[in-house]
Amino acid sequence: MKRLRLKELWDFFKINFEGFAWLAALVLLALMSPALDAPSLCALRWLGIESCPGCGLGHSISAIFHGQIKASFNYHPLGVFAIFILSIRSVLVFKAYFLYQKQKSQHYDQNL
Repeated sequence: MKRLRLKELWDFFKINFEGFAWLAALVLLALMSPALDAPSLCALRWLGIESCPGCGLGHSISAIFHGQIKASFNYHPLGVFAIFILSIRSVLVFKAYFLYQKQKSQHYDQNL
């Protein structure tokens, strides 16, 4: 019984990986320091490339989570919009899964 439950959780994770990935990204950006000289999550910066197109957006999102709204807009003006889009997308991924499960259950109940 316990093994079946772990398999169900693993399947849930695999099916909804995109939603988990966006949520994890938002959490990591919330924990990251918004300062430009602070350690970054950017793989290009780790390789020594200073100018990355995504770094401004990442620092903008991090600044919003730290309450630095003016700094956020200086890093990238679409930081607030990005948080909104990623949050909505995560919710939609999980919502689609649960709606599908509900429809599948109703279809099964009708065929009994």
